Amino acid sequence: MSRPPWPSGRYRRASGIRMAWMDEKPGRLRIERGGGRPGLEIGPRSLALLDLFGAGRDVAEALHELVPRDAPGTEIDAWLAACLRLVEAGLLLPAGPPAGPAGRTDPFPGIEEWNYHFRMVTDRRRVRAYRRAIETAVEPGMTVLEIGTGTGILAVMAARAGARVHAVERADVIEMARRTIREAGVEDRVTLHHADSRRLSLSPGADLLLAEMVGNRILNEDLLEVTHDAFRRLLAPGAAAIPRAISILAYPVMFEAPARYREVLAEVEAETGVGLRSLLRWMERRLEAGGLIVETDAHAPGFRLLGEASELARVDLRALDAPRFEARTHLGIREAGELSGVLLAFELDLADGVSLDNRPGSPPTHWKNPLFPVPRPFPVSPGDEVAVEARYRPGSDLELGVAEPPGAV
Repeated sequence: MSRPPWPSGRYRRASGIRMAWMDEKPGRLRIERGGGRPGLEIGPRSLALLDLFGAGRDVAEALHELVPRDAPGTEIDAWLAACLRLVEAGLLLPAGPPAGPAGRTDPFPGIEEWNYHFRMVTDRRRVRAYRRAIETAVEPGMTVLEIGTGTGILAVMAARAGARVHAVERADVIEMARRTIREAGVEDRVTLHHADSRRLSLSPGADLLLAEMVGNRILNEDLLEVTHDAFRRLLAPGAAAIPRAISILAYPVMFEAPARYREVLAEVEAETGVGLRSLLRWMERRLEAGGLIVETDAHAPGFRLLGEASELARVDLRALDAPRFEARTHLGIREAGELSGVLLAFELDLADGVSLDNRPGSPPTHWKNPLFPVPRPFPVSPGDEVAVEARYRPGSDLELGVAEPPGAV
């Protein structure tokens, strides 16, 4: 039986793709596009292709970038087979001709992308903090490497501070950055790179890394991986960074607990007659493993803080030995209640005298807070200390475990 012809011509990554690492198969992801299409299990080769085809790319051009020149034909076939599989699954779609110099590619393939960038650009606390940090840390004549430039607003600030900027973005929004930079009149000082920074070469190395890659689950935008790689390959010795460090803070909270989630699933089952036991079992497994995360708004009603923040981890982004960590702390209980979860927040050390956080009680930002429900809520009293352990591995989400204090029932 003959195989289908290998893909050729230009393709782009489909919008609305969702990916999740598979706990039972390390290094593999489950990827779905929605619209009733079946999911697909992929590995590192397919993930690299999806990264590279964020905007329209020619297959031959992509393979030239991914496959060594001296690779055997079987290796090239393996990459083409992975590309074909993504095409057949609807994850890579035919693309039009390359965008002209004015950047005619739509920078926002879907309304989700527009909303995401609009919220960031209009987050006044975020923009003001990064502007102050840039004005403090960037000196005229510096070379700045910005990773994840998005709409280009921070690249423009760095250029206006006198820097030569290399702005890197792997998504289609780079076309909006191109327009922003041109309209600001700094295109002679900003070089755009449509790429994943981990596949970029830069010589000589940059003097400062600028990276706003904090997500709603704090580390889910590859901040540690990208920063670690940049300091190893793309920056000059002794380079500075914005941010310089990130602290992860943990709060004991009382809220509508997982027991309520179970009740809601049971109610839906009763109403629809559709069994949801598989969904419930998945939730239970993630709860037990400390991997169930709810993105929530810490300023919304329904949360009761049972204690002050404890620093779970502080990561110096300029001195990362590896993009991973394990951390432990104790949450001090100040109010009696039922501990039903641990709420996380972050604090960024951006520059001397400049920080940014999304703590409960601080002025709101566009970021949400990750909430880790405990599998079995338990009562706590003032003076109790609850042990918390956290782990982060490259390409995954934070995992968090909570131990009941002695005497808890």
